Amino acid sequence: IRTIVRTFEDDLSAALNAAYPPDRAAELSRRYSGAFGSDYRAAFSAADALADIDLAETLGPDAIEARFFWRPGMPESEVALRLHHLGEPIMLSRRVPLLENLGFSVIDERTYCIARAEGHPLFVHDMILSLRAGLAFDQQAAKRLRQAVLAVWRDRAESDGFNALVLSAGLDWRKAALLRTIARYLRQTDIPYSIDYLWGALQRNPTVAALLTARFAARFAPDVRQRDRAEHKADREIAAALEKVQSLDDDTILRAFRQVI
Repeated sequence: IRTIVRTFEDDLSAALNAAYPPDRAAELSRRYSGAFGSDYRAAFSAADALADIDLAETLGPDAIEARFFWRPGMPESEVALRLHHLGEPIMLSRRVPLLENLGFSVIDERTYCIARAEGHPLFVHDMILSLRAGLAFDQQAAKRLRQAVLAVWRDRAESDGFNALVLSAGLDWRKAALLRTIARYLRQTDIPYSIDYLWGALQRNPTVAALLTARFAARFAPDVRQRDRAEHKADREIAAALEKVQSLDDDTILRAFRQVI
């Protein structure tokens, strides 16, 4: 009976008291009393609310937080994403292209508003994403994807098809930016392919894309002997991978990248 009559607010109060000293717990309880609407309470637990409170208390005015994860019972072809932003919701027209460039399709989305008694409201975008066929998701991929989303939001990285290599080739956003830079250089050398076709070739051959960035890193290894071994190893692996490329256009593009690197 005690469990049946227990409310969301009861659970949240207990979670706050367990997580914070009494004075801080009382302050947060006052600030977030009535902040969670019926739609939020029906979808999430007090533990989720506690995590969202932590974010609301630490996010800056135009900052976002992103968390990619699997929920229990979710198909392996799907990934959950929670985006947090203070002040106002993030428009779908801004979110969807960014996620599509990372290699996802958006199949469901719900937005929740946490209306605090003080300060800007926190908007939570709870999204279900579909993985493209053949792509795998794990905790390391979740970390790289989060870093890529934050880099795009902060204008440290562009949002285009090169970002799909974060998931498909296991690159971080900086390595994807390296390949983007080389592609821009190749476009200035009169290579007869558009920038979209260049990142498309890398997407179709993610193993080669990863090896190209490894070859670039090997060139700058501090130890000369280690550098030579790493370069020779990367050269052998790239040559073997290029032999398996079936498209003539892709082969031409990937060899152009290899000449630069």
